[in-house]
Formats: sequence, structure tokens, C-alpha cells
Amino acid sequence: MEWNTGNQLRQPRRRAIGERVSRAVFGLIFLAFGCGFLYLVLLRPLGQIIAARQWVATPARVVSSAVQNRGSTRNVAIRYAYTVNNQHYESSRYSFMDVSSSGRAGKVAIVRQYPPGSELTCFINPSDPAMAVIDRGLQPMMWLALLPSLFAAIGIIFLVTAFRKTPAVAPATASAPWQNRKDWAAGRIESSDRRNFVMTCVFAAIWNAFSCTILCLAWHDVAQTNSPAKWIILLFPAVGVGLLSAAIYSWLKWLKFGHAVFEMASVPGAVGGALEGTIKLGRFLRLPAGAKVRLCCVRQITTGSGKNRSTSEMILWESERHLSDTGGTDTIPVLFAIPVDSKETNGANPEDQILWRLTAKAELPGVDLSETFVVPVCNVAQTPAQAAVVQRARAADADELAHYERPASSRIRVQLVSGGTEFYFPAARNRGAAAGLTVFTLLWIGAIFCMVHFRAPAILLPVFGLFGIILLVIVANLWLGTTRVVATKAGFAVTKQLAGISRCRTVAGSKVITITVKPGMTAGTTVYHDIKIHLNSGTEITAGGTIRDYQEARWLAGEMARCASVTYQP
Repeated sequence: MEWNTGNQLRQPRRRAIGERVSRAVFGLIFLAFGCGFLYLVLLRPLGQIIAARQWVATPARVVSSAVQNRGSTRNVAIRYAYTVNNQHYESSRYSFMDVSSSGRAGKVAIVRQYPPGSELTCFINPSDPAMAVIDRGLQPMMWLALLPSLFAAIGIIFLVTAFRKTPAVAPATASAPWQNRKDWAAGRIESSDRRNFVMTCVFAAIWNAFSCTILCLAWHDVAQTNSPAKWIILLFPAVGVGLLSAAIYSWLKWLKFGHAVFEMASVPGAVGGALEGTIKLGRFLRLPAGAKVRLCCVRQITTGSGKNRSTSEMILWESERHLSDTGGTDTIPVLFAIPVDSKETNGANPEDQILWRLTAKAELPGVDLSETFVVPVCNVAQTPAQAAVVQRARAADADELAHYERPASSRIRVQLVSGGTEFYFPAARNRGAAAGLTVFTLLWIGAIFCMVHFRAPAILLPVFGLFGIILLVIVANLWLGTTRVVATKAGFAVTKQLAGISRCRTVAGSKVITITVKPGMTAGTTVYHDIKIHLNSGTEITAGGTIRDYQEARWLAGEMARCASVTYQP
């Protein structure tokens, strides 16, 4: 096993140190920026406002008043004169918020209240009469304090994560990589949905604070114009409402289900062995529709750098179990047999790592149950007890498949024909996925037209155009493509048709090694599955694809294998 040995162990440590230093630097920058502006925008004016409560009201006369431009921003410029103890003074301070902003209408309204020559009441400092102010109250501009306070909060978060102590890795973890994580080593793994809930709430709070501040400062001026800018400004709080709704949904989910933990029967899960354990829910629940437990092996790849970093996932293997309602429970059993050719958990390279993800879902009135756990699956020697668990897992899979009943809503048709069984996969059987990809394709094509119109670099057009063609073919296949598979004792006849063009391929059963179900297209969090016929020549044929229900895909593959007397490998 090679996981974190030699240079591979040193590289993650160097990378971790570099990440800590980067977080600390960013944290200090954000904290200094936030605290500095927080003092200028809120703390200093607030202290002056409190002190001004003791100032003396004094009559004054306006010398001049105007809205003064400072580049792209403006402020109120009112100069007034007053007399204290027969001494003549002049001042131009309107309030303690000496900050200019982009709004104009509100400032114009203030200036109109104080035309030159008019009388007003100002407040003077009795210990220093040269200090005076017209409005000594709180100002709407103090909403700006939300912005630097958020920067300061982000800085604190960066610093906490940079200096947070992480458990030391024992030397033995080179041969036991699951001990690199405390929860894995203990065999007690918390649901990652809790962390997602916290992140959603924090991000929603930051976004809404920014958008509400911008709306409060600029809407009064922009709303009185026909400028499209006002609709752009409204987009920010609209997105904020969506984020707030997501945060509320996560909060309701936490209240309803509590904190879920996956307790492993043995640590770790074994490649070629099994993953066994129990998901313990925070509440006792009735699951009228049962629960679906899914285990998948994911390759997570991160590319780019800085703002251009992006992460994509590829599902290498998956399995799913459906558990019926038992009249109420606070535990969900987990038992999966893991193929011997599976990839083991590997996080040595954060930019290209292998993860094993366990999810449990159940449809309920109101908020649905959904819990996710990242579990360790490694190459370890099996004990006789673990071998027995594997046999039990495979027996459970076979029993579930034997008692499976296809949903009445399935569009895939299975019927007897002369000499065998026909499996027909009609066009547009996954309309939701087809519609979503169609919208994305139209947006992509629109982007290409914009690139042509605005004369983007010529080198980009072939790349975007080729990808657009691929998208069009996939969309056409989702809406119009059909597949017909006839399984007989002699083998298979697979006929695919698209827009009147058909292709038929016949395969003798003697050339078939096995039939499997593999993950195919992914739309959002939904994985569609393909049935693959593996030939002894090393090639494979797709005998029906984009099957949404994993159990149905397994059943179809098993029926094809049975009708053709070939092997089905779960």
C-alpha cells in the first residue's frame, strides 16, 4: 500500500504549512482592513455622538450649502456661522459621519432644508466652541459598519483555521491511513451536513449583509431613475433571499433530525471486503417510504489556481440499498460488499483524491432526511469474520434484487418476443435531465454568438464550438435517441436509433464476459446509470443508458444476463 510514505508524507506537510501561512496572511489583512474601517465608520463617530449629548444648542446662520462632488461620490457641504461669548465662529460639519457616498437625492433633500441665509440650530462643544455639528444623531450611513465588521469576522475565521491545532499523525499511519483522521480512527464519523449547515448560514449572513447595505445606501437614489441599475441592485437581495431560504431549510432539517453519526462495525471498510455499521439519527423517526442508503467511490479533481480553481467529481463505483419502514427507528443499518478492483481512499494529493461517500436519504412530510458521511475504505487483509460479513452483504444484495418490483412509472418496457426478451429504452425517458441540459446548451450557444459578435480571440471559438456540438449531440440523444436490446440464449442484439438513423450490433453469448451497471451521466446530485456488456475482446457495449433508478438498472442488467445465460456482476 502506498498512501502517505516518504516524499508523499512530506509533500502534504509542506502543503499544509503553506496553507496555514497563507490563511494567516489573509486573516491579518482582512482583520486589519476590517478593524481600521470599523473604527473610522462606526466606533469613532459613535464616540463623538455620545460625547455630543452634552453639547449646547446654539442658533446659527447658513453661509452656503451645496452637494459637493468628490469624484464619483458626494457629500453634504453646509457652512454656517454662530457666535459664542461674543466670539464669531464658522463650521462646515453637518454630522459626525464624514463619509461621502454615491447617493445624490438624499443629500439634495438635506441641502434644500438649509438654503443660504436661513437659520438653524447647531450644537457646540462647551469646552471648545470651535467644534460644532448640525445633526448629532445616528446616521443611515452607519450601515456601512456591516462591511468592515464582516471583513474583520472573515479575518478572525482565517486566523482561527490557520492556528487551530490538528492532531499529530502517528508514524504507524503510513500503513494505516485511516488513522490520519481522528473520527476515522475511532470509527465514529459525523455527518458532513452539519458543516454544510454552518457554511450555508455564514455565507447567507455575509451575502445578505452586503446586499442589504448596498440596497439601503443606493436604492433611494437609483429608484427615482429609469436606469436598469436598480434592477441589477435588486438581484443581490433576491439571491440573498434564496440563500436565506437554504439556511432556514438546513436549520429546520437540523431541528427535525438532530445530529447523525455513522458508527463503523470495523475500521476501515475493506477493498474486496465490506463496509458495515449503523447510522444513528438524532431523533426517533417514522420512515413511511423507507430509506435509501448509497455508497459511492468518487474521484475528486481540482484544477486551476486562485479564482480559476474548480473541482469536478467522477463516480467510479456505487451501490445502493433500499430499507423498508420498520414502524419507527433512530438507526439505519449499513452493509455493502465492495469489489476487489475498487480504488482505496487516497488523499495524498488534494488536487486528485479518491473519496468514499456514504449517504442516507428518506422522503418525509416537510423536510426530507439527507445525511452524508465520508468514510475510509482501504486495502487491508481480511479476517475470517470479515469474509463472513462479505458473504452476508452479497446475500442481502441478491435477496433485495430477487424481491425488487419495478415502479409503475418506469418508461422502460420489457416484453417477450420471438425467441427471447426485448428491453426497450424509449426517447425522452428522462425529461427533467433533458430539459436542464437543453437550457445549459442554449446558454452555451448564446455565449458563442456573443463571442462572435464581440470578436473574441479566434482561438477560443473552435474549442467552444466543438464542446457546443458535443452538447447538441447529447441533448438530441436524450430527447430522440432509443435503444432496443433483444436478449436470447444465443446472445444479444443491440439496436440504437437517433433521428431515423439506426445501428444494430449482434453479440454472441460466448463472447460476453459479464454484464455490469456503471455510473453514467450526472445531473446535479442525481446519477444516471448505464448497463454495460463486457466482451472478451476488451471492449464494452452500452445496452441501455441514463437509467435513473439504480435498483431498476440492476434488475434490468440481471434480467438481460439471465435471458442470455451470461454472468451478471453486481
